[in-house]
Amino acid sequence: MKHSSSYTNSKGFSMLELMIAVAVISILAAIGLSSFLSSYTDRRLRLAAIELSTALATAREIANKELPGTNSCRIVQTLTASTATITSTAQDCSGSPIETPLPSANLKDISGLTNLTVDANRTFTFIYGGLSTNGTDTEQTVRLSESSTTTSYCINLTLPSSIVRIGSAQGTSACNYQRTI
Repeated sequence: MKHSSSYTNSKGFSMLELMIAVAVISILAAIGLSSFLSSYTDRRLRLAAIELSTALATAREIANKELPGTNSCRIVQTLTASTATITSTAQDCSGSPIETPLPSANLKDISGLTNLTVDANRTFTFIYGGLSTNGTDTEQTVRLSESSTTTSYCINLTLPSSIVRIGSAQGTSACNYQRTI
């Protein structure tokens, strides 16, 4: 009877094969997690853009339906870049049916993005008929971004018609507007 000192018919995995399999699975998991986190951040950023555009559209609707027929009564929305908060006030509207205070929104809280960035402070003014006025500007654009993604969202308000559009951009490129409110 012959005995062999090495096993030629072994079953199972060698340590090297097992280590390679674990390494491949780890790499695939890391790629998948990175993609998931990027997608999650993009969706949360889009949520902040939708919330801001909804706030603008709501102010426009209130101005269109509720303001008395004078241009002295107006709804003023202030977007503060440092806190990513939009607040609304009714000015010179005594005797109007507008409920005060008007709702405000913190875009960082709503989106869950602590690194949400608003490009600059903005003031939006809506007068009777839902029209928007802001000096000589023909439009106002707000850009929202987040440090962990290259996507940014733009909210554009065309003056004086108060058309609100949402768009997205990669990096510093121009916004591509897909949605009008």
